[in-house]
Formats: sequence, C-alpha cells, structure tokens
Amino acid sequence: QGGPSTDAPQYAWLRSLIEILDKAPNAEEFLEHTKLELFHDQVFCFTPKGKLIALPKGATPIDFAYAVHTDVGHRCRGARINGAIAPLTRALQNGDRVEILTAKEPKPSRDWLISQLGYLSTSRARAKVRQWFKHEDYNQNLATGRDLLERELNRLGLGDEPFEALAARFNYAKVG
Repeated sequence: QGGPSTDAPQYAWLRSLIEILDKAPNAEEFLEHTKLELFHDQVFCFTPKGKLIALPKGATPIDFAYAVHTDVGHRCRGARINGAIAPLTRALQNGDRVEILTAKEPKPSRDWLISQLGYLSTSRARAKVRQWFKHEDYNQNLATGRDLLERELNRLGLGDEPFEALAARFNYAKVG
C-alpha cells in the first residue's frame, strides 16, 4: 500500500492510452491515436528540399537552422515559413516548410541568448551560440593580450624579442 497512487500525474498518460485502446475500433486507429499522443511535445517541419526536421514544441526558425547544420544556424539572418517572411521568434507549427535565409559570413547575435526575447528554444541551439561566442571572445582576448604585451615590451625596451623566445624563457610551452 506504500506505492504511488494510480491518480498520480505520471499515470494520466497511461490511463488515456487505455481509454483510446478501449474506444478504438481497430488496431490502425489505436496506432494513429498513440502516435499523436507520443509526439504531442514535438513539431515536425520540412526543409525546402522536403527533409523532415523534428523539434521540441515552441522551437523557432533559428532552432530549425541549428538542427539543419551548425553553420546554417551561425549564418541565419531570416526565415521564410511556408513561403512568407517570418520573424525569427515565431514558434514553428507542424507541417511548416522552413527556408533559412543566410549571410555569407557566420555571425550569430548575442540577443539570441536572451531568453525573454524568444529567439531560441532548444538547448542545442543555445549551446552552439554560446560556443561561437566563447571562441570569438577567446580570439579577441588573445589579440588584445598580444597588443598589450607588445606595448609593454616596447616600453621596457624588449620589443625586438620574439614571443616564442619569451614564452620559452618563462617556461611556457606555447605563445597562445
């Protein structure tokens, strides 16, 4: 008697499945209802070439772009949904045909990471955008650090010394 009650929320899905089984006149109809129940938290959209992409309910065109390919996500600038230009924050619906409009150069927006703005819904897309900025920040910080080091070395009269020699002198395996 110490087990979970059959009124618990985790049993609601099972109860509805049994109810469908009782009311279904044949196995095909039962399977159709069951498939709909299993995927109620997903949306299925198509690429312009007809490839099916499954995403969580609430996914946006940017989530779709990252599901197609990371580079498509990074270069995403706009979207056409069912042939019409749509905002990047629009939630996708089952059966939508999504065409991602891209730029030549990859450049995600930091705004995409602000959850209140509604650009991203999936954790995968959010992780890819964060990874992009982490890499970009690293390269920017490396360039800034080199500039500061050069200025300081020039101030100390050591501007002619190569970075590799300085790194070796201070027991660093590499320059950066």
